[in-house]
Amino acid sequence: MKIKLLTIILSASVLTACGGEDNKSGTTANSVPDKIISSVQPTPKTTHFPAKYNPAEVCNDLKHQWGPDLAEIANRVSCDYFPSQQSTSDTQQRQTPSQKKSFNIFYVHYKATAERRGTIFFNPGGPADATPRMRNALLMLDIIDPDILKHYDVVTFDPRGTGYSALAHELRTCLLTDKSTVKPAMKPAEVVALLDKEIAAMPDQPADNTANSNEKAINNFISKQCGSIFQKYGSMFGANTIVEDMDNLRQYLKLEKITPFMISYGTRVAALYAYRHPEHVADIIIDSPVSPVTTDYVSTLKMDGNNHRAIINWRFGHSALQQSGVINNSIMDTGLYTDNAGNKIDKSTWNNIIADSVEDPHPDQAIFWQQDDATQLLARLAHNADGGSSAAGLISRPLFMAITCADNSRPYSWQELDLAEPAWQGAGAAARDNFNVCADWPYPRSPIPSVQANEIKLAPDSVALILGGEFDSKTPFSGAEEMRNAFGASARLVKVEQTSQHGQIYYASCADQSLKILLLGNKATLPGQQHCPSKDDEDDEDDATQ
Repeated sequence: MKIKLLTIILSASVLTACGGEDNKSGTTANSVPDKIISSVQPTPKTTHFPAKYNPAEVCNDLKHQWGPDLAEIANRVSCDYFPSQQSTSDTQQRQTPSQKKSFNIFYVHYKATAERRGTIFFNPGGPADATPRMRNALLMLDIIDPDILKHYDVVTFDPRGTGYSALAHELRTCLLTDKSTVKPAMKPAEVVALLDKEIAAMPDQPADNTANSNEKAINNFISKQCGSIFQKYGSMFGANTIVEDMDNLRQYLKLEKITPFMISYGTRVAALYAYRHPEHVADIIIDSPVSPVTTDYVSTLKMDGNNHRAIINWRFGHSALQQSGVINNSIMDTGLYTDNAGNKIDKSTWNNIIADSVEDPHPDQAIFWQQDDATQLLARLAHNADGGSSAAGLISRPLFMAITCADNSRPYSWQELDLAEPAWQGAGAAARDNFNVCADWPYPRSPIPSVQANEIKLAPDSVALILGGEFDSKTPFSGAEEMRNAFGASARLVKVEQTSQHGQIYYASCADQSLKILLLGNKATLPGQQHCPSKDDEDDEDDATQ
């Protein structure tokens, strides 16, 4: 199944170790032993899902990738596992006593150099492994203001099924047909190398441009290879369980309150955490939010399709938006579109063009949209794709499916995606094509609740800092507005104007300044709402005045 399908996947898809945070035994009052003996009533044995990696080795590998510039910060970083027990009280995760479960969750902990004011819990979104991107979080915070790292601990962890936590190995290796050389603690790069060999040996298949045909084939292939894993563990994934593990880690570290700092998909986790545990939130930073209201992915796909259309219209004009409809219709009818220069554009190439055009501006995009000449644009895209590993994109797909499909509140079918929905016309079609992994999902789920206006009740002195880009290419700005409504009086909204940047911290001065005030200054002075340009626009204004 090497097929043209892999290009669609790739176009679709942000030290020394110490035991148990200064507890040499690796256990605390909040840890979960395999067997608990009660003098009153025996408690059934907990089924434990281990992760077989050496945390010290993983920690050293992570910090080695950080480079010498972060050596001093890295010296204050430790890594370990903590055992997180799956709750028996959550209505979505209710278990009988004989079905109690605990999971080894891998986490990374940076410790402040001066008097600690709080602990930041970081999640970069994805959903994906978080610990490799701890470097980015520490670097951003240090650049914004070194005093943040002087006074705040920073913690992140790999959710179940990701990175080096429990069930990650199972989700990483399920695509392999030949598992004879798989080892229990095989590193992700080693698994990618094995899958690359299998992909190279797969025969090419003819392209099929009928509606959703390639996407259906990809999902069928993944279900065939990984369906038993989804069936067995499906309800153990998703935002509900990440929230559980997050609060279990808070307790394990003996913290009364934390400050979640979360981006993209992580903002869904942040909203759920604040909804369920508002008493344990000091403040919260929500960057480029997913809507807390919309929890079924058909509605999400419609929002994304309309967002793509709005970005093309904003960046290249209404004529480009109309042209996108002509191109998409030609590809759906004949399998190809031929531009003025004779370039042949098929469906996977078209999706790549849309993704590139909505994310970052390049001069060659304007030539395509305004002159119908994709020569330079296609050459750049081909150059950027050279040397990449097909397996690197494919191997994350089962994880993405496991988490997002567990979250989905309403099952949907391929037939529903075949409908002539206005949001999926023209440039909007790429949004549907790149995020349909849960269609006809037959496996267990753990649906997340919709969080409505004023339903998150933080303490009176707590602030929810919400940052959104006006034309964010991944999460529409309407998600930021709905997140503001959900937090009610605690919300402080920052709108970064005229930008498609996904993730506003570090890319907008007003976002950075608001973060500094929240963590180090007088947060009561933060306005309820403010607008500002991105740093790129600020630089353009500076250039114009010189």
